[in-house]
Amino acid sequence: MAAGCICRRGSEARRRFELLKRAYVEARYSDQYDASVEDLEWLMARARRLRDLVADLCRLRIAALKAKADIG
Repeated sequence: MAAGCICRRGSEARRRFELLKRAYVEARYSDQYDASVEDLEWLMARARRLRDLVADLCRLRIAALKAKADIG
């Protein structure tokens, strides 16, 4: 599900996902790493979507666990 937020939407999405993966190492250790504003905006939108999906899933899981605890 999470990967579908970013990298399963064609070659441009895959390129940006690879850019994000490279950023994890290269941006920390090299001043040569570069990403366009457009790429960063696209990645931020996908990261927000992923954050929202995770939050929704966590809320659902917590509610289910609470309901189970109340029954037991």
